[in-house]
Amino acid sequence: MKAFTEKGAFVVLVRVSTLDGKDMLKPRTDLQLSPPHYPEGWDQIVPELAQYQGTYTLTKHQWGAFFGSDLDLQLRRRGIRTIVLCGISTSIGVDTTAREAYQLG
Repeated sequence: MKAFTEKGAFVVLVRVSTLDGKDMLKPRTDLQLSPPHYPEGWDQIVPELAQYQGTYTLTKHQWGAFFGSDLDLQLRRRGIRTIVLCGISTSIGVDTTAREAYQLG
């Protein structure tokens, strides 16, 4: 991240958060899910990343970072056509975001 911010790249920090759980994705499945319990601070950007100045923090409420956010608009207004993705939930969050980016061109 340091290399990107030092070069003036547009760096987006994506976090998952919820006000009351009602704004989160609720896929219809045969599986009965109990309401999740979120520990204190679960949705905060870790201090090692939050310390970087000039980053854009985006809050998402579903698997991908594009749907329901202004990420596409932010990238298009800056003329950004190439993105680098990384994250902690590669098979869901990062993968879905990559597929959404591809669909949006």
